[in-house]
Amino acid sequence: MKISIATTPFWNLPLEKTLERIADVGYKAVEIVAFRPHGFPYDFDQTSRRKLKQFLASRGLEVAALAQGAFWGNAEPPNLNAASFLAKEQKEALEYSKACLEFAAALEARILLFQPGRIVEGDIGKNPNQREEAWRSVRGKLHELGDVAHGLDLLIAVEAGPSAASLVPTPIEELKMISEVDSRNVRGSLNIGRLNLLRSDASIESYIAKTKDVIVHVRVSDNDGKTESRLPVGMGSVDWPRTLRALKATGYNGYLSVDLSGVVHGTRDSFRESYCLTARENLERTLLDIEAR
Repeated sequence: MKISIATTPFWNLPLEKTLERIADVGYKAVEIVAFRPHGFPYDFDQTSRRKLKQFLASRGLEVAALAQGAFWGNAEPPNLNAASFLAKEQKEALEYSKACLEFAAALEARILLFQPGRIVEGDIGKNPNQREEAWRSVRGKLHELGDVAHGLDLLIAVEAGPSAASLVPTPIEELKMISEVDSRNVRGSLNIGRLNLLRSDASIESYIAKTKDVIVHVRVSDNDGKTESRLPVGMGSVDWPRTLRALKATGYNGYLSVDLSGVVHGTRDSFRESYCLTARENLERTLLDIEAR
């Protein structure tokens, strides 16, 4: 298994500065989040994409994945909720996903992390069948996106969560969506931090076992089992040796992508860099220990 990190800890910096920080703390791969101020695809023309690819190479960084943003509510860029009840927002979300796929291909990323969207509070009152209709709509869009991904030789990894309002709230619904889409280019991802919040329903290891045939990307963060605080590996209640052994047992050999919060104990970059370094070192240490046994 290899280690990468999402760009989220450095929301206060533009993408190139973020990549510099990530390389400086020893990472060799990065998961670029596809919204401002980092990797929003509409902000990059062909020339800027080539320059970004050259910059990544100059810093010794591979792109592990491009991760879609989840634009829910008043945000900049605007709402791009794939599960919206508004046809206009559904269309915009689909076009955004296609743009992300093209951007991922330009950066030689193999995977696009896909956010299925959420049911916005109040939608159910407007239409009691909203969840079922949203499910059918997103399923159809994912099938279409799978065809696009096939043409670009990419994989789409559906990500469950982060809440009960999500159209795909847990790996169980994630598996159902992937099965119904039935595209070899639409696979799954796991977010270990979120699985730690579901332990009252099932263990992290059981979710890993259930999804072993579809998982192509794994995000890692820690928490206390109650709140998705997205702490560095080893600073919460996740049993990392047990979790990583379970992943290893499935044959998974992709990226473990560190997924830290964009708000890390103040705004000073030194705190952010310290958290990134702690996550990498703890993860590397645990992986080495597992390999030694």
